[in-house]
Amino acid sequence: MEAQTTESRQIADLIAGFQARSAPRLEGLGWVVRRYRATGSIGARAWRELRRARAFLRYDAEEHFRRVEAEIFPPLLRALGEGGPVSLILYDHRVLRYTFRRYAKAIERAWPGLCLECEEAARLIRVTEEVRDELAAHLRKEARLLLPLADGVPAPVIS
Repeated sequence: MEAQTTESRQIADLIAGFQARSAPRLEGLGWVVRRYRATGSIGARAWRELRRARAFLRYDAEEHFRRVEAEIFPPLLRALGEGGPVSLILYDHRVLRYTFRRYAKAIERAWPGLCLECEEAARLIRVTEEVRDELAAHLRKEARLLLPLADGVPAPVIS
């Protein structure tokens, strides 16, 4: 029973760690959107935040998704079978990966000319809002669906 408690704690730590690392990026993206709405342009500080978020999504979020899919889902699937919460989170991961790629492309299209006030900037802000909203919703869903399942479900030790 202690092993399950330890494994449950490791799963909770994996999820909580990603939530903690996501919080500054979500706050930063919110700031960029508010600034753009107030001024109609993207300044240098906002560009830095947009690029930081892109790197976070490309590396940290993808690594988190990979770990959840490789370390948490196999024991949950063995215990619960196909479908249910695991399928919902996997679907979210696919949707988020697609949105993250759109976000990276929007930055690339707006960045070359350092477009501060153009249609590409407006498009980038719309995708930025999608990233912020979808990732925030995913974090809530992951906590709501996976944490309760972790209790009592055998899982491998997460490094």
